[in-house]
Amino acid sequence: MIFHSAALRTALEYACARGCDTLTLVPHFESVTFWERVLVSVWAWFMLVFFPPELINHPKSPLAVGVGGFFLIRRDALDAVGGFASIRAEVLDDMRLAEILKRAGARTNVEHAPELVSTRMYTNLREIWEGASKNWFAVLKFSLSLTLLMLACVFLVTILPPALAAASVLAVALGSADEFWRQLLVPTLSTWGVIVSLLALVNRKYDVPVRYALTAPLGWVMSCAILIGSAYGVLTGRGLTWKGRRFYARGGVRPPRASR
Repeated sequence: MIFHSAALRTALEYACARGCDTLTLVPHFESVTFWERVLVSVWAWFMLVFFPPELINHPKSPLAVGVGGFFLIRRDALDAVGGFASIRAEVLDDMRLAEILKRAGARTNVEHAPELVSTRMYTNLREIWEGASKNWFAVLKFSLSLTLLMLACVFLVTILPPALAAASVLAVALGSADEFWRQLLVPTLSTWGVIVSLLALVNRKYDVPVRYALTAPLGWVMSCAILIGSAYGVLTGRGLTWKGRRFYARGGVRPPRASR
């Protein structure tokens, strides 16, 4: 994590002025390599859709987010939930701590602060795969049903439209398109155009070249593969590896609950 010299002072002033019990600053995620740029923008879009700041910061919403790189917590709020002992068995400790604090009535707040904090989390595809695998099934509370629902949603919304659009364009170009493919051409291309436009806006926000919006289908396919691998490693007991450490394997660190 790279901190601006005013990061801590700014965060403290912000938290005190708003009466926050916790404050998480979401950093700017630097991306340099091809796979970083393909996946970072897709994941940013995912977070904006499934973890909108308005709901995360609403006291009555169950959604909570903690980013370990900058997670400011009021001492009495932390003591009220048993301190860090409450997450001693957790691998996804920052998210779980945020959930525990919010359930206990703490006023939580998450803000995107790219000018105050930044990080480059991964440098190659292997690091990306291991880091995401560590987190994703845990984010879905180790629930197989939620995982299948997520995979279905991603496929229907982000993978199927561009696939159908490409097939329709190819069929028309080859002169072999029947009425079915001709009717699909305009709606699928329009849907794909909307997806590209949204990803382009996200890319601009995260300083990723806009052209990488066109790689969104690849990013989502890879994301689905990572999620499947994450669930498989936990549910089968084979475990997952991150930074040379093995967990969720039989006889090792287990999830607190695994739901089917």
